[in-house]
Amino acid sequence: MNLIICTTPFQVLLAEKIVEMNPNEEYIFRFISNIKNNKTDYYFNRLKSKIRDSEFIHVDCKNGFEVIWLCIKYRLKGILNNKYSQVNKIVLGSIDNNHIHIHIHNIIQKNKDVVIETFDDGTANLDKNSFFYRDTNFSKKIAWLRYFLCCSSTTMALLKNKSQKHYSIYKDKPNIVDNVEYIRLFNDIKYDKDSSEMDYSRTNKVVLFVGQPIYEMDKTGEYKITEYIRAVNKLIDKLDVDYFFPHPRENNFLSVKNKYIETVKVFEDFFFERYSQNTDYVIYTFFSGAVISLIGLPNVKINLIKIKDFPTDLSNIYEMMQDNFNFSIVEVEND
Repeated sequence: MNLIICTTPFQVLLAEKIVEMNPNEEYIFRFISNIKNNKTDYYFNRLKSKIRDSEFIHVDCKNGFEVIWLCIKYRLKGILNNKYSQVNKIVLGSIDNNHIHIHIHNIIQKNKDVVIETFDDGTANLDKNSFFYRDTNFSKKIAWLRYFLCCSSTTMALLKNKSQKHYSIYKDKPNIVDNVEYIRLFNDIKYDKDSSEMDYSRTNKVVLFVGQPIYEMDKTGEYKITEYIRAVNKLIDKLDVDYFFPHPRENNFLSVKNKYIETVKVFEDFFFERYSQNTDYVIYTFFSGAVISLIGLPNVKINLIKIKDFPTDLSNIYEMMQDNFNFSIVEVEND
């Protein structure tokens, strides 16, 4: 029995592929998320239709008492759930997640031979400066809670060291685990690595902006949501953007001049469902990993937007994206 745990719609997309790659294995599916919207519901139900034992666990991080109660509840569930005693493999993406640590702690303690496999959580898997490559320092409150729930020994470092295989959409790139198995999300698309030039004689052209809540990256707190919305609106005008595709955490708060795409699907799913080889696509984003699946498509041009004088230095992320994927970077003023 395998336990597969996701925390984002993107991870569910990967989990779906992993399940398809292992048709003879039985799975338990848990989706642990601090947001609940149409996207999370859609991807949960999509994988739930293929896995009988599925559960969506919504963690409202704004409600401290609810978080503590959920931690206690699922710690006890890990002890009392008979099916968990049958788990001999755990497959997960967010190896840093405290709720996952609590959820799986009892399985790991009871079965020292349980197999751990991991999969991508995003570009943080490639960024050597990201949290995946640093020791975790818990606040006193979190450290106490982990100790109280007896899961202090289940850590990101432990899961990373125990992982026997890592599934990744990033082909031929070093990851958090040496043994990497490549996952191709969309098998019926013809890629051409040797052809990156667009045919500008075509009349069909679509310009897309893939959103990303970069204000969450600002450690100073100076860059607010309102500034982000203003910046995106200006960029849409300046770059002649046809459509804005929101990040899953951008819950319909953007007033983006009637260009906002509302869909239950993540960008990768949405794009490839509509992809045409007879259309040229220009993609702009800050540094969203969602565009990486488009690499190798001859009629797609990807550009990263870098805001000058952004309060927090994000140069290492842009360098990582450029070094790994050779994306073009467009610098714009922070005004």
